[in-house]
Amino acid sequence: MTWHATVERMRAVLSSEDEAALRTLWTAFCADVRSGAVERPYHLAMLIGEIEAYARAKGGPVALLDHGCGGGMTLMFLAALGYTDVFGVDVGGDRTPQNRWARVALGYEDDRFVIYDGSRLPLADASIDIVFSQQVLEHVAPKVFASYYEEEARVLKEGGLAIHQVPHRLVPYESHLRLWGWHMLPPMLRDPVLKKRGIEWPSHLHLRWPSAHKRMAAAIIGPTADHRHAPAVDDVARLLRRPDRPAPARRPHLRPAARWRPCRARCRLVRDARDQKRAPARLNGRKPRRLLKFTP
Repeated sequence: MTWHATVERMRAVLSSEDEAALRTLWTAFCADVRSGAVERPYHLAMLIGEIEAYARAKGGPVALLDHGCGGGMTLMFLAALGYTDVFGVDVGGDRTPQNRWARVALGYEDDRFVIYDGSRLPLADASIDIVFSQQVLEHVAPKVFASYYEEEARVLKEGGLAIHQVPHRLVPYESHLRLWGWHMLPPMLRDPVLKKRGIEWPSHLHLRWPSAHKRMAAAIIGPTADHRHAPAVDDVARLLRRPDRPAPARRPHLRPAARWRPCRARCRLVRDARDQKRAPARLNGRKPRRLLKFTP
């Protein structure tokens, strides 16, 4: 089942105003998620892996905060996996359906999805094990950028984790405007060029260099580590290949070498026996120790 189909099932749960129907839909969805009938989406794989490792080490329930939760779909999926101690905050929108779901399906009496002012989290100190966000930090304005991390440090428990998936200026493809490379330029060069193409840079988009996030997180929260998810590379490859065109046939001279042998001296690459015969006996005054050969 695709992530889009999974989201549609969760939206059906949220849109149900009848409590009995909501419980039925939610119970069926949880059963499918835990049985594997609903696949774990690749964009949540790293997050779920970190939560599972943390839960095993802690040996108890894990309190989760989605810092910029949107419609709450990630928290609903995590709750279906069994991580039901969830909180979600955002700066706008109506979270009545999400709170109804948390009350009926999870048994909470208080609101678990809260709209706040973007500066101070409505949570107690040291109350969260893992705080995370997905494609949120690029929308955080400069005036509250530091407080975003400061509030996470305040609500995190000792040894807690902050996990953020952040588009930044070194990512080659800017998914908000669907542009390649232009977001890497300084605004004084980028904006006039985009304006000539009829594109206005959104005022809510604040792409930063990765080092800005690393410095802020390291100074306020603690040591940082990079996570790179392999399927993202596959997505770029699929994006680069037009679906209406077949993959180009490999040319003989582009065939990769089936086997490489190390060579400590300079050498000449040869493709077949004929090239090997034409290879010079010496290279730049030195006799090569070994010739590398492309094999079909």
